[in-house]
Amino acid sequence: MSTVSEPIAGGRMTALPVRYALRELRGGLRGFYVFIACIALGVLAIAGVGSVAASLNDGLMREGRTLLGGDVAFSLFQREAKPEEIEFLRTRGRVSLAATALNIANQSPKMLLGLFRA
Repeated sequence: MSTVSEPIAGGRMTALPVRYALRELRGGLRGFYVFIACIALGVLAIAGVGSVAASLNDGLMREGRTLLGGDVAFSLFQREAKPEEIEFLRTRGRVSLAATALNIANQSPKMLLGLFRA
């Protein structure tokens, strides 16, 4: 078995992987197969994460408006929307209604604050 004592053309960065490969070969091909399997597993993991990230990004770009649920939000305080206001909005697209109530329960010495949405 020969050893690498001189840097390979291309500099130190290409010699390092060759040195690791030759060092793994000292134990026979069985150890080298484990080394190659670990490298392949690492490459697969990196490629898989990159692929999932790209798919997620593409899906969000394509379906972002649908996921967020709307383009415009109107809020009214201390009253409900009048039927003619709701009808005006419905002529321009789909409308969803939500009600929010702020609740406070006071029991000495603790005070409980809650937000209810329906």
